[in-house]
Amino acid sequence: MRSPVRELPAFVLPGSWGRVDLSSDDSASATIRGLVSRVAGRADQAATLRAELRANIKEIAEQARSAGAREFYFAAEIAPLVPISATLSVFLPEWDLDRLDELGIVELESVLRAGTSAMATPALGERTVNVPEVAVVRRRYRRVVNREREGLDPVPIFQVDYWVAAAHPARLALMSFSSPMMTYEEDLVELFDAIVKTTRWPGDDDSRASAALS
Repeated sequence: MRSPVRELPAFVLPGSWGRVDLSSDDSASATIRGLVSRVAGRADQAATLRAELRANIKEIAEQARSAGAREFYFAAEIAPLVPISATLSVFLPEWDLDRLDELGIVELESVLRAGTSAMATPALGERTVNVPEVAVVRRRYRRVVNREREGLDPVPIFQVDYWVAAAHPARLALMSFSSPMMTYEEDLVELFDAIVKTTRWPGDDDSRASAALS
């Protein structure tokens, strides 16, 4: 039996995204400050905007880091003059990949669906989609980001989690997107779907490691 692959997948992020260094609190804060300055500029009149952006990103990044995220990205725009505010956290969940490695894609889909359905936090909706050698479960949530430490009001966000897995060998990742742009939720979910479609594990060919959502 081949050894399960325990590494991060690769994917394509359209537009302008910045990576937050999660290796320590200091490195995360420093990269967030740099990203926000790049997006909002350094003019005095943008001070409030910078503070709110830093607070939003910092709170979500800290939650992601505490939960064990391996990568964290912040989106500034998807195309020139098309600004968005969204984050992506990438996790390698602690599932028994040795056991998953014995399963085919049909069984793998069932395991994913059962595992996500048993989670304590109820989802607003769940969707399971299969393609050859890949299973994807998408779950959507709404929650509130608390910004009391920065002296700012809480902000509602929507969150979209994608559990992405492949078989032979077993590969599993959680890609968790979030955004406070509630008005554009459906449009952004389409964007997140498109990003997940590009997911590849290093060393895989296109037929074995593509995720498709129809």
